[in-house]
Parts: sequence; C-alpha cells; structure tokens
Amino acid sequence: MRHSLTEYVLYINLRLLSAFLRWIPIRFALYLGRIGGTIFYYLGRRQRDKAYKNLRIALSRSRTATQLKRILKECFKNFFMNLVEIMRTPRIDKDYVDKYMEIEGEENLRQALERHRGVIVLGYHSGNWELCFVVAGILGYHFHILAEEQIKNPLLDEFLNNLRRSKGTNVLKATSSMRELFALLKQNQIIGLVADHGVKKGVAVDFFGRKVLTPVGAIKLALKFDAVLLLAYIRRISGPRHKITIMPEFKLDRQEDLDQSILANLSKINKILEKLIERYPSEYYWPFKRFKYCQDREILVLTDGKIGHLRQTEACLKLIEDIAKEKGLKIKLNQVRVEFKNPLSRNLQALGVGLASRSSCRGCLICLKAFLKEESLSKIESSSPDLVLSCGSSLAGVNFVVSSENQARSVVIMRPGALSMRRFDLVIIPQHDNPPSRENIIVSQGALNSTDEITVKKQASQLQESLGLKLNTGSLAVGLLIGGDSRGFSLSREAVSTVISQVKAIAQVYHLDILATTSRRTSRDIEVLMRDELDGHQRSKLLVIANEKNIPFTVGGILGLSQIVVVSPESISMISEAASSGRYVVVFQQENRLGKRHERFLRQLDQNGYIYLSKASDLKEKLEEILRLRPQIKVLQDGRRVAQRLERLL
Repeated sequence: MRHSLTEYVLYINLRLLSAFLRWIPIRFALYLGRIGGTIFYYLGRRQRDKAYKNLRIALSRSRTATQLKRILKECFKNFFMNLVEIMRTPRIDKDYVDKYMEIEGEENLRQALERHRGVIVLGYHSGNWELCFVVAGILGYHFHILAEEQIKNPLLDEFLNNLRRSKGTNVLKATSSMRELFALLKQNQIIGLVADHGVKKGVAVDFFGRKVLTPVGAIKLALKFDAVLLLAYIRRISGPRHKITIMPEFKLDRQEDLDQSILANLSKINKILEKLIERYPSEYYWPFKRFKYCQDREILVLTDGKIGHLRQTEACLKLIEDIAKEKGLKIKLNQVRVEFKNPLSRNLQALGVGLASRSSCRGCLICLKAFLKEESLSKIESSSPDLVLSCGSSLAGVNFVVSSENQARSVVIMRPGALSMRRFDLVIIPQHDNPPSRENIIVSQGALNSTDEITVKKQASQLQESLGLKLNTGSLAVGLLIGGDSRGFSLSREAVSTVISQVKAIAQVYHLDILATTSRRTSRDIEVLMRDELDGHQRSKLLVIANEKNIPFTVGGILGLSQIVVVSPESISMISEAASSGRYVVVFQQENRLGKRHERFLRQLDQNGYIYLSKASDLKEKLEEILRLRPQIKVLQDGRRVAQRLERLL
C-alpha cells in the first residue's frame, strides 16, 4: 500500500515522540501531557466545540456552564496523559502494574473464565481504556479486542496496533464475523468491546435523555452464545496511578423476542454508564461522536408572553413537528418564559451581545446572568437544545446567546432588533418590514400561523359541539371578528356600529347567518354595542364575548363555518389567520389610521388578492360585490415556504 509523505512524517514523529517519552520519568511525561492537553483545549476549537456540545447534552441539568468548562479542560488534560501512557507501552511491565495499577473485581473475571463459556468484557471510552488491554496481556489473560481501522491513516493504525500487540493483546477488525468471535468464546477466551460507539446502524436507546443509536454486537453475541458478560471501567486516581474495576456478571434479560431482549439489556447498560459518567465526568472522552446519530431533537422555545408572538411560535412548531414526523425524528419541546430583571436589562442584554461571536458566548452566559431573572436563567442553563426558536426583537439577543452556548440552530421570527440578521440560521420576516434579500431570510406575507382548511374544519366541529350551535339548513354564514385597541390605535365605536349594521343588512338580503366574536382587547363599550346589536337578531347565531367566555377555538371555528369573514384592521395575526383559512376576507378601515408598517401590511395583502380592504361605510357594497361575482379565493400559504427552510435545519 502506498502512503503519503504526510503519513510517513507523522509516523516517524510518533516513533520519535514515543522513544522520548519512554526515556523521561513517568511523572514528568504526564506533566508534559497535561500541558499538551491545555494547549489543545485552547487551540483545538473544532474538537473543543464538539466535546462541549456533548457535555451540555449529557450534564447541563446537573452542572452549570462554568462547571462544564472546567470538566472539559480536565478532560483534554486527561486524554493527553492517556496518550503519553500509550506511547510508553513498551516500558510497562509487571512491576509497573503492581506499582501503579489497582484492580478491583479481578475475581469476577476469574470466576467467569471458570464457567468455560467465554467472556465478553464491555467497557466504554472513559479513562485510559487502552491500558486495560496492556494490563490484561501482562497478567496473562488471552484478550482480543475489536478495533476500528484508521482508514485515512493506516500507518497510524499500524503504530497503535503494534503497541497493543506488544503486551499480548490480539487486535481483531471491527468487521470480524460472528463465527470468528464464537470460535474464540468456545476456546474460553476474552473479547473486549465498547458499549458507546457512535454508529449509523443500531438500536435507538435512551442515553442522557436522548434516543441514541447504540451498537448491538456485544449483547447479541452474549445472548446467542451464552457467554458471560462483564462491565469494566478504568479511572485515574492521581498521576500514573489507575484503578480498574471489573463489575460482577451482568445478568442478561432474556425475553421471547430477540429485539426486545437486546433493547432491554442495552437500556440497563446505558443507565450504568450514565451513573459512571456522572460520577467521573472528566474521565470520559467527550469529543467522541456519541450523540451524532440521534433520533431526538430538543427544541427550546423562548417566549415573552405576548399572545401574537406565541401564536407565531406555535405555528412554527407545528411545521417542525410535521417535518420531524416525516423524517422519523422525535421532538422534545422545552418552553421558557424569558423575564428580564427590568426594562433596562432588556436593552442592555441586546447591547451586550452586539459585538460577541458565537464562540465567545460559549461557556460564558454573562449576558444572561446579569440581566435575566433567576427562574428564567435556571431553566435556560439546564436545557441542551438542538434548535432555539423565538419571536420578537426583545428575545433575539437571548436566542443568540443560548444557541451559541449549545451550538444549536437558531430561528427568529420577526426582525431581531439591532442585532444583525446574519447571526441567525433562519430569520422569518413579514414583507411589510422590508427585509433584505439574504440566504438565511425567508419573507412571509403575513404573521406566521397554523391555520389551514383542515384546522378550521376541526375547530368548527369543536365549536358546534361545545356550544350546541346549529345553523340554518342551506344558509351561508358571515363571520365577524372584532378586535380592539392597540398601540397608537383605538377601535372606533362608530366604525364598529356601522360595520354591524351593514353586516346585518347584507345577511338579511343573502340569508346569511352571523357568527361574531370579540377579542381580549375589545373595549367594554364595544362589547355592550355588539350585545345590543346582535343579541336576539334573527340572523345572529353566535356571539362570543372573549372577556366573558374565552373559548380557544372560537376564531378558527367561525372561520371554518363561514364563507366570508369581516375583520377589524388592527390585528396582523388575526388578519393573517383569516387570509390563510381559504375564505373571503374583508378588512374594514376607519378614519383613525394605523402606523405606516401596519398600513403597508394591509395594502400588500390587498394588492396580492389575499384580502379586500373596505371603508366601514362601504362594507355592504364590498360584501355584495364579492357574493355576486364569487372571485377565486387566494389563500395565504406562508407555512409551505417556511417548512422548506426548516427542513434543512432539522
């Protein structure tokens, strides 16, 4: 086999380094290893980031960010000391083992061998697991290990395997057949395997709250050939001193179905590994791809308590759940209400992350600790999301810090305030905010919502069943959705009165049932007006005053039961839901105008044919025109475009 010049240089340098490390005293060699680990911690950004992400997934619920950083730094130091010891393998002999290696539970191994069924020793990537093979060979055990080949660097593979073989350990290819392994077990020999390989094919087993694909070889082998299964691990006590622990025989759970037996045993083993990792976290090799092939996705939703923002995040979540279902992924949802210490903290937090990079935020969280209330901070710190979702400019800075800390994807709905939109993986901005054209930006026509034909029909049935609502047979229905005051806008009693009288008039002519509701923002004066005008009217079949009886599916139910809907102009979310329902939507206007952005939103939807704008005084004519001409309904479908982009993130 031909080798590249780079391979030869690396191989020669390793041989020279190994000779140097064998020549110097062990404690000095380990001291150099700790220095090497410290240097690599700061310079090996890719490995450090991968390890930190895994640490957060596993231990964020029991450790703070500061503690995780300390564990990670110690992990790299330990790993480099492990490398030093591996390089010194030729110097390790019986005297070295007697001096530095403590073995607990060796009698468990002897007893297992006495049963003459072969032994499978199952370890994991913690401590200096390579030393276990060396010690086994020195103590005279016939030990065989399955090892992955270093395909990209065969000379490195040869160098490492020669060190393993130098003390009597036999190295088998990871692709060895069951027949070959069974032959070794029949000879009552020991096969060493690891329980925590990251694999593309395996059984999905819970590991630190995630369904992780787990190798089945060890369990399958033990079940099929009735071999004795022992769990073992090694940990560093101090300096060159280690303790190897061989646990008592693992009692296999044998069930009628082989797949169920494998799953049950792997679940028990993972629970044991979790406890050991929790106890000795800095011993575990965290850069390992343990969580890479995972079927779970944790979604962290940051909310500010605003109903409109919450509806948009719920709509985005519905899209994510639909995508996950198609891909066979399991979504774990974690919702946190973000509360700042005071209004000033909200602005200072955004300012604080203005110049920060994603990597500088990792393991810091100062921009959260200084400005968030303790309860919000605690919930955020204990999460380990794969995707962070927020709506509104006030939460964009928090989203940036949390997604950076967890190396998670970030999705922001609406313009992220003063923060650059380049900082997020996906920004969903309505057209009326005049968004720039960029790869990570998707433009919506209205407010993101989960309204569609299926949803409104379902909610229509719920509304009818809940209230015992019966419409006139063969009659059409007109929906009337009345909101209320908003910032800089006051819904006029006169305008609403005009709208109601014209809706009643058109309902009389076209035999329409009237279905009406208010919102939580509707003033008491307008509520009284609607009750006076609609209660007892022969065409009025439904009037829901939201401040008296807030039924969650009222708006959706009315949309599902109506053929044409009249909506007040102030609520972007309510108008967007109506425009997404597949109904004719007429938005009435009054003299007290809305802000420029809001007016732009209404004009754009009107120009694109999703809604019809009408003055309150001209409403009857507009409704009559639509009912007479029956133009084709154009449905707002922002969800489809957003779903296509979200699919890439999952």
